[in-house]
This record gives sequence, C-alpha cells and structure tokens, in this order.
Amino acid sequence: MVMVGRQLVAGGSMRRIQECVSGTGKTGISNTTSDIWLLGACYKISQDNSSGDAAAANALAASNHDFASRILITYRKGFDAIEDSKLTSDGSWGCMLRISQMQALLFHRLGRSWRKPLDKVQFATFMDIK
Repeated sequence: MVMVGRQLVAGGSMRRIQECVSGTGKTGISNTTSDIWLLGACYKISQDNSSGDAAAANALAASNHDFASRILITYRKGFDAIEDSKLTSDGSWGCMLRISQMQALLFHRLGRSWRKPLDKVQFATFMDIK
C-alpha cells in the first residue's frame, strides 16, 4: 500500500499503483504537493522553495526506486481446489501474508534502506537471500 498525502492508493494491479505514483497514470498523484509515504519512509515532494521542482523530482525518483525495490506478489489462481472448499485461488489474505513474510525477510537481511541494485554483482547478493 502507498499513502500519498492522506490518500491511500490501493486496489488494481501493482503496475497501476506505480504508474499513479510515477505520474504516468491518470490519477494526477504526481501533481500533488503532498508527501509520499511508503512502508514508513516519507518522500517530501512539496514545493515550498525555489528549488522545489528539482527537489520534488528527486523525491519522486527516490520513491519510485523504493517502490521498485519492494517484493511484489499478486494472487495465485488456477490451482487445484483446496480439499472440499472448491477454492482455486488465494484471493483472500494469502498474498498479503506472503508479501509480509518476504518483505520482513528482506528488511531483516538487507535493512529498510536497501534498494534494488542496478549492477549484476550486487543483485546476486539479493538473489542469494535464503
């Protein structure tokens, strides 16, 4: 979940959420002067001074990099029915549990300030988390 000012951005695909935050979506969130909150990290995009545009752009880029570094897991569907329930997806809390567990492991092993590296050497460390 992403909090933009006092607006909680949720629902739909994760790609649409990222598009909303990055400004390529149709919601106009990138035009706001509210702060962006993502998993406890605040990105100040308010434009209070003359360097506001550059600072806001930097904060928006930092929030996008943070968002892209998070583990994104969606619902599973189309698997065999679970016992007598006839359920073939985990469209309830299953995905939330998996995301929370994996994100906690990532925070524990690499810390909250970790971001997905752009080079393959550091990316190998991320891929080796067990």
